[in-house]
Amino acid sequence: MRRWGWLAVLAAWPAWAQQGPETFTPNDVHDYRTGAFALVGATVHAAPGETPRQATVYLRDGRIERIASGATTPGYAAIDYSGLHLYAGFIDLNSNYGMPALPPPKPFSFGSPQVVASTNTGAYNANEAIKSDFEAVGAFVPNAEAAGQLRQLGFTSVLSHRPDGIARGTGTLLALIDGPAQEAVLGDRASAHYSFAKGSSAQFFPISIMGSVALLRQTHLDARWYAAQSQAPFEDQSLRAWNRQQSLPQFFSVDGWLNLLRAQQIANEFDLQYVFLGSGDEYQRLDAVKATGAAIVLPISFPKALQGDDPSLLRMTPLAELQHWEQAPYNPARLQAAGVQIALTAAGLEGEKYKGFWPNLRTAMEKGLSADAALAALTTTPAALLGQSSQLGRIGAGQRANLLVTSAELDDPALVVHDTWVLGRRHSVAPINVDLRGRWTIDIGSDPFDIEISGSRDKPSAKRVAAASEGDADEQGKDSGAGDKLTLSINGDRVVLRIPQGDRQLRLSGLWRDGGIDGYQQQPWRARRSSAADESEATADDDAAEDTPEVKQVAAQPTHPLGAYGRQSRPAAEHLLFRNATVWTGESEGILEQTDVRVRNGRIAEIGRDLAASGAREIDATGRHLTAGIIDEHSHIAASSINDIATNSSMVRIGDALDPTDISIFRNLAGGVTTVQVLHGSANPIGGQSALIKLRWGVQPRDLLIDGAPKFIKFALGENVKAASNPASIRYPGTRMGVAQFIDDAFAQARQYEQQWSAWRRLSAREQARQPAPRRDLVSDAMVEILNGERFISAHSYVQSEILMLMQVAERYGFRVNTFTHILEGYKLADRMAQHGAGGSSFADWWAYKMEVVNAIPYNNALMEQAGVVSAVNSDSDEMSRRLNQEAAKTIKYGGLTPEHAWRLVTLHPAKLLHLDDRMGSVKVGKDADLVLWSAEPLSIQAKADYTLVDGRIEFDRLAAEAEAPRIEAERQRLLDAMSQAAGQGAPSMSPKPGMPRRFHCDDLTGFEYLLGGQHAH
Repeated sequence: MRRWGWLAVLAAWPAWAQQGPETFTPNDVHDYRTGAFALVGATVHAAPGETPRQATVYLRDGRIERIASGATTPGYAAIDYSGLHLYAGFIDLNSNYGMPALPPPKPFSFGSPQVVASTNTGAYNANEAIKSDFEAVGAFVPNAEAAGQLRQLGFTSVLSHRPDGIARGTGTLLALIDGPAQEAVLGDRASAHYSFAKGSSAQFFPISIMGSVALLRQTHLDARWYAAQSQAPFEDQSLRAWNRQQSLPQFFSVDGWLNLLRAQQIANEFDLQYVFLGSGDEYQRLDAVKATGAAIVLPISFPKALQGDDPSLLRMTPLAELQHWEQAPYNPARLQAAGVQIALTAAGLEGEKYKGFWPNLRTAMEKGLSADAALAALTTTPAALLGQSSQLGRIGAGQRANLLVTSAELDDPALVVHDTWVLGRRHSVAPINVDLRGRWTIDIGSDPFDIEISGSRDKPSAKRVAAASEGDADEQGKDSGAGDKLTLSINGDRVVLRIPQGDRQLRLSGLWRDGGIDGYQQQPWRARRSSAADESEATADDDAAEDTPEVKQVAAQPTHPLGAYGRQSRPAAEHLLFRNATVWTGESEGILEQTDVRVRNGRIAEIGRDLAASGAREIDATGRHLTAGIIDEHSHIAASSINDIATNSSMVRIGDALDPTDISIFRNLAGGVTTVQVLHGSANPIGGQSALIKLRWGVQPRDLLIDGAPKFIKFALGENVKAASNPASIRYPGTRMGVAQFIDDAFAQARQYEQQWSAWRRLSAREQARQPAPRRDLVSDAMVEILNGERFISAHSYVQSEILMLMQVAERYGFRVNTFTHILEGYKLADRMAQHGAGGSSFADWWAYKMEVVNAIPYNNALMEQAGVVSAVNSDSDEMSRRLNQEAAKTIKYGGLTPEHAWRLVTLHPAKLLHLDDRMGSVKVGKDADLVLWSAEPLSIQAKADYTLVDGRIEFDRLAAEAEAPRIEAERQRLLDAMSQAAGQGAPSMSPKPGMPRRFHCDDLTGFEYLLGGQHAH
């Protein structure tokens, strides 16, 4: 029957397969044949979790008509699938199949004019990255080659979208047919798509993750405001499309688990539920990912092993990258076991024509993903996420006839994809070989002989055996050629047998027919089966895995974060008693010798001598010094990006870009730092909102933030904001005068904005119902907070005239500048700063690193202190922050401060500048137990932090860290050895890529398509 299958297929081919949609004018005679098929004899896997059964599946006109036992096929073209397996066709939710090619992103150049306004024609959004007006269905062009590649994997339908922009428009659900677009479309507007990558947009905003978050947040607000208008104040096709798409399934493409959590924050703010197109590292923060409640489409494009051809590059490869290579294949299993709803995608494998799909899927199953879970992730789950469960994802009556025919069950390493059916049309992938296993007699001429065929159906092996004739068994064993291995190849029903004959080979080719093989080789020959393969022998290779107890490979649980010094769990907040320490209180009590300090429930509970243990764990601090943790008022660690580039970027929030995996957190703890203000950079006169964080190593991003901390924002003056190093810049302002005018104008607009909202809030409820609220503007919201004293300014500043200017602007609008940071000319107008009430946070002795700091002197901090200005020493550096104790000590040399006074410049004084001095900055009962136990006097270059506590938890333990170092090195070597072994066994591999540690300074610009560094002007 199988030999004539294609004739049967042609006889039943549906009319629309020949002539296109009914509205098409045929250029041929009409074809009235119907598409009725009976798929006979296969083991049918109707859906994950359902018991497979042998049945006949009846198809008609592109749908499954019914499933029944037996093989009654009148009126149907019968296809014999005996011994094969039938699954629902796979669905890929992360595809760009049929979408137009995207132009490469235009490279960012620091010396080029900025693109400020959108270059789009038409009434679309002001930001080019908002492409919600794009509809994939209108751009779809069928691609027979790409469709064929996906069908070979088992995919029969895809959700396709154009991966361009932050709002990407709609996706379309497509069947992978070789036919016109009109027939391929199963759902024209099936989904809405978003990301944090701005794609082909040439506009200068956004260039950072926090800028992308801000743009999404503002666009959500704008769309709701736009929809509330009885008459639109202007035409915006992008906002109209955005509003129409909110009822569709919402898909968000993320690059890493950090971005997944950032996108979820947007979802929480606007009561949305995203389906995340993931990146494969979700296992690294499984608890947080699970808590989102979101479904995740997981790639199985696992990282490649690194080749050892360049040891220097291998040495620079972070341990976390090596660990990810080992851990990534466990990602699907771990998420599925945790109860996260997952789907699987072939995305990421396109460059190699998807050849890694089935090997990687098997690897995921070897690592713990069950076959049922894998099947669900490729069928029922994608269908459910699209609301298409009644149409796709299972084998059942009424479903579309999208099917997959395989030689074995899903988790069988020998599985071969034979056919896919798409909308009732058969697509052959690999020929279906006849099952020849058993004993055969070859009749050729007058010298018949016996062969035995064993192995698997698709990869059989043959050997010559003794003839089964009557007589002495010993005589049978003498049969010439017995035991010789033969070469057997099968292609569907075509058989080729090569038989050694001395130094030559006899080649027999023939066709399977009526239970035997007929052929002609100089003379006719025929093979007849003398006995079928013994069932246990025939399935021995197929069932070998079942005969051997399965041992799942298990990798160690990932640490938080992945990489060096990661932890399985956070240290506990202990009840501790430091005995006999020299305590630098930072308060009026001064330095206390031979003093005990009790820590309980995360706070300093008691200070005194000879305190009772009361169940505390005692730490002998004899000869050591206990201080408050260092506070860095100006830092750029623990963030994925630092600058955005809009002239007023007050809508962006460093809190949206926090990165708790930054190794600088651990290194700063090793230097005694416990709290930092993560500031926006200095690329713009009005920068983004700060994040005040405690250095809690290994937590989730939001857990870094200090609860109830005051709000801060970065302003900047001077060379950086007027783009002095970019003569081609067209961004306003371009002069210091312009900076002054721009800041004044921003506050004037904010005052007007506040008045508009105040007027609307004074309306009665009835009047408010008739008159929509003013547009919510996140830029103006932040500026109003400054005007009302609800948000404090940290101003990047150098030159005396600009420092005075900003204080004058603030006084005109009735608020004060909280802190001038850098402030290297602060000594020139310290009296005026004191009068205004501003503080100063400065470098200890930096000078002459650019033109506007030529008047800097190392006595600056001491002179500001003498004038009554609360001053601090900061780092603006992930490296200098590790030795801020030594930076503070410089004020003893330059200015004659006492050691106690100098120490306050990195503890109590920055706490005051950050309005946190009621909670931290000194050793005082009731304050947070953010403490450091030093090996020597803390201002000494010999001092090392032995213990660093945050909220009473020992976040850094020097002895433990030193003991960990050899284990880290051993782990690195183990992984490199494992990679070398894997590559030697044929696993995919690649050369290591050069990389540099990420270090942010004030004017570093970071985006997604590029990284601009090296302009560290501070």
